[in-house]
Amino acid sequence: MACRASYLLSRKARALGQVAHECSPAADLGTKKHLASTEGPEILSENEREDWVKVQAKREAFIKEWAHGEPFNSVKEERLWLRRGIRPLLTGKPDEVLRQGNRAAVLDQKFGSYRLADPAENEQLSIYGLLVGREDDAAQEVTVQILSPHFDFEPFTYTRTELAQLPHFQNFFGAFLGVIAREAAILLDRYPKNANYSHELCSLCSCRNWM
Repeated sequence: MACRASYLLSRKARALGQVAHECSPAADLGTKKHLASTEGPEILSENEREDWVKVQAKREAFIKEWAHGEPFNSVKEERLWLRRGIRPLLTGKPDEVLRQGNRAAVLDQKFGSYRLADPAENEQLSIYGLLVGREDDAAQEVTVQILSPHFDFEPFTYTRTELAQLPHFQNFFGAFLGVIAREAAILLDRYPKNANYSHELCSLCSCRNWM
């Protein structure tokens, strides 16, 4: 589906250097390295494996410090949801979630050569932390960390007090959707309409009035 609103918003995000996912050889290689964590490093060439090995070493170092030698559970590539009733509001798919009693940790592998926002300020990781906390009411803390072969990051821990603010996040997300719709409206007004950006699902989108 070619979504005109999504396309224009992506263009602006790219101009601002805020693109999280895009199609490119580098992005495809990053996806392949992520798959190696679940399918095994055999899918990588010798050169491709170098960065993956560095990330695994950082993963082991984090777990050693975080788990204190106690057993824990690990779930990789599991999609999490935030819902209002049965209505999905937000979803995310962390690379790995660790759980140990009333503690949890989210590990996010990043193979790109540019430095991202630190875990304490990283919006993607904050969403992962909120999703994990919402899924497990017993969680007293959720630690988030980025694993990169090129950069070192300090993990950040969300406390139960911060996790308890999750109901307010639903209101935030509704406001966020409103911002996206308004931004799309501004962009769509600046560019001529194109019949190629049309789909039956557009009728369900908040940006439909500007398509």
